[in-house]
Amino acid sequence: MSDPQPRRRRPGWQALLLAGLCVVALGTGGTALALRMTASPPAGDDVALVATTPATLQSGVSVSDVRLTGGGASVPLAGAQTAKIAPDYAALGNYDVPSGHYTGVTATIGGNTRSARLDVDLVRGRLTPILLVARPDSLTATAGNDATNQALLVAAGQFITPPDVTFTDQHGNAVPLHSLKGKVVVVAALDTHCHDTCPLYTALWADLDSVIRERGWQDRVAIAEVSMDPGRDTPAELLAYARLTGATWPLLRSDVAATFQFWLSLHASYSRGAAPSPDPTDWYTGQPEAYHLDHDSLAVVLDQNGTARYILQGNPGLGHALSPALQALMDPAKLPGLQQTAAWTITDLLDRVDAILGAPPESSRGTEAAARVGARVPQFSLPGLDGRQVSVQSQLGRPTVVTFWATWCTACRQDFPALAAAAKAHANLSILAVDEAESAASVRDYLHSLLGADAARFTALLDADSSVGGRYALPGLPVTVFVGADGIVQQVSTGVIQGDVLARGLAAIGA
Repeated sequence: MSDPQPRRRRPGWQALLLAGLCVVALGTGGTALALRMTASPPAGDDVALVATTPATLQSGVSVSDVRLTGGGASVPLAGAQTAKIAPDYAALGNYDVPSGHYTGVTATIGGNTRSARLDVDLVRGRLTPILLVARPDSLTATAGNDATNQALLVAAGQFITPPDVTFTDQHGNAVPLHSLKGKVVVVAALDTHCHDTCPLYTALWADLDSVIRERGWQDRVAIAEVSMDPGRDTPAELLAYARLTGATWPLLRSDVAATFQFWLSLHASYSRGAAPSPDPTDWYTGQPEAYHLDHDSLAVVLDQNGTARYILQGNPGLGHALSPALQALMDPAKLPGLQQTAAWTITDLLDRVDAILGAPPESSRGTEAAARVGARVPQFSLPGLDGRQVSVQSQLGRPTVVTFWATWCTACRQDFPALAAAAKAHANLSILAVDEAESAASVRDYLHSLLGADAARFTALLDADSSVGGRYALPGLPVTVFVGADGIVQQVSTGVIQGDVLARGLAAIGA
C-alpha cells in the first residue's frame, strides 16, 4: 500500500482545546484535568497529536518519526519534538488522516523504535485527540477525550483517590468505601439542613436512581449522598430525612475527622456559620436551627477502582418541579435563581457514567423501551389533524402531558375536561392527545362535541397503527404521561385521573 501523506496544519490549540488542560471546578483547588476538543476543526483535520512524559521522570523525552498504523497502512504524523513533563504536554500538530480503523502507533524515542497498541476509528472531519506517553524504554497511546484525559492524569500522578472511610447509612449499617469497588459510584454532598442546593441534589438523585433501574445498571452503578454535617446528620436523622423525601439510596455519614478527610481529599470545603436571622426552624426537631453550614455543592463520580474521575460542582438543573417535601426544605426565594443559574443537569452526570462504563453517550442513546418514571420519554412523531407531523421531541423546553385515548373509551371522556382546564390554567403546558387507531374526522368531531372551543387547547395526534402505544407499553386506555421540560418522565397515570393525581403530575413537571 502506498504511504499516505497527511497534511499538517499549524496547531490552533487555544481554539481546539478547552484551555489546553482545563481544571474541573473543585472548590478550593483543582487536580482533575481534562483534554477536551471544543471547536469544530478545519475541514480535513482528523488527528490532534500531543505527547507527555510521566511526572516521575526528571526531564522530557525526545519523540520523533511518529506513525499511525493499521490495516496495512503506515501514516507519518510528527517529526522530532520533546515531550513535556505531565501535566504539561507538547502539541505535535493537527493532521489529515485517511478514515479507518487504526490499531497502533510507532515512534522513535531516544534513538530506539517503540510501538504502542491503539484502538481508534478515525472519521473524516471529526477531530480526535491522540496522546502519547513517552518513556525512555516504552510508549503508550490513547485516543479520544475521556481516554486521553485519564491517561494524562495517570502520567501526572494527579488522580484523586479518597481515603477508605467506613460510613454508616441511615439504617445503621457499616458501609466501607472499599466495599463499593467494582461499581461506578456517584456521590453527592449532603446537609439535611441546607435550604438551597441540597434539596436539588436529592431530587436529582431520585431521577438518577430511576434511570439506573430503568437501564438495569444496579450491579454496575451505586449512588449515595454523603453528609458534610455529622454533628446533626445522625443515622436517626438521616432515616427521617429518607422517609420525608422518599430517598431509597444510602445516606452516609462518618465521624467528624473521617468526614473532614474524605471531603478534603476531593477539595471540597465546609464550615459552620451563624444561623440566618430569623433562625430557620429545624425540620427534624422543630426548634430554631443552632447554626448554618456553609459548604461546597458537588457531585463526584468514582470509577470501579475508587478513583475520582469526574467532579461536577454547583447547583444542578432539574427540568421539573421539586416534590412538596423537598420544596418545603428550600428557601423559596432562592429556588428560581438556582434553576436559572444551574451548572449541570442529569444528562451531564450520566455522560460521565457512560464514559466510565464504556456505554453510548446520552446524545446517541436510543429511544427508551417504555414510558417509565425517571427515564427519557420514548420518542415518536405522528400526524396531527391537519396532517402535519408533531414529535414529542419538539416539546422539549416546556412541560408536556401525553395522553393516550380513543373515542370509544368512556374513561378517557372523564379526563378530557380536567386536562383542558389544566391547559387553560397553565399557558406553558403542552398536551399531546394521542388517539389510537381512529380516523382524523372521527377524532375531530368527537373532541369538538366534547370540549367545544377548548378542543384547540390539545394537539390531537393519530396513532393509526397503534405502534406508538405499543412502544409506550400501554396496559389499556387512558394512560397519561407527565414529562418535564428536560424530557424525563415524572409520572405515569393509568386509568381515570382521580383525586389530586393531575395536580401532582403538573407540579412534578413544573407546569
